Amino acid sequence: MNTDLKSATGHFVWRRSRYLMVSALAGFLAIMAGAADAMSAAEAEARVKVSFIKPEQFATTLRDHESPERRDAVLAELGKYVQQAAAPRLPPGQSLQIDVLDLKRAGSPARNAGGATGNMRVIRETDPPRIDLGFRVLDASGAIVRMEKKRRLRDMNYLSHGDHSNSDPLRYEKRLLDDWIDRDFPVPTN
Repeated sequence: MNTDLKSATGHFVWRRSRYLMVSALAGFLAIMAGAADAMSAAEAEARVKVSFIKPEQFATTLRDHESPERRDAVLAELGKYVQQAAAPRLPPGQSLQIDVLDLKRAGSPARNAGGATGNMRVIRETDPPRIDLGFRVLDASGAIVRMEKKRRLRDMNYLSHGDHSNSDPLRYEKRLLDDWIDRDFPVPTN
């Protein structure tokens, strides 16, 4: 075998095995990160309970004629989001119970020529996101540490935040929740 061919073949085999080892390591790390996310999601769900009180009467459901299936999907996503965002902010041993009393998503549903609504929303300055909620912070024994019966979350300037490249259909509502969490549950300092 030609020496150049031998060294080229050896170099190729070495590069290929190095590529396979790096790929395997990356796959292992991705699996471990996924397991860590799953554990943190379970822990967040245990520490932060979110209840939607009479969702069939929410402003988005009534005013926008949102279907129960779409409404439930939106609420599930927002519930999971607030669990993930709020859980790390709680001191050890404390839990949070949130009752969402009303939700009005930003904008209004787009209507087709027949008047039916779809999943797209028309976003206007005059149609900001709104969330009304109550919450209780409990200690490890279940005693109430802090309670708010009704907190009204509004973002009248929701279009001026400059996140136009974000394609998440719930970005305005999630930012509203983030602002609330930042105000009421600041990042703990160690």
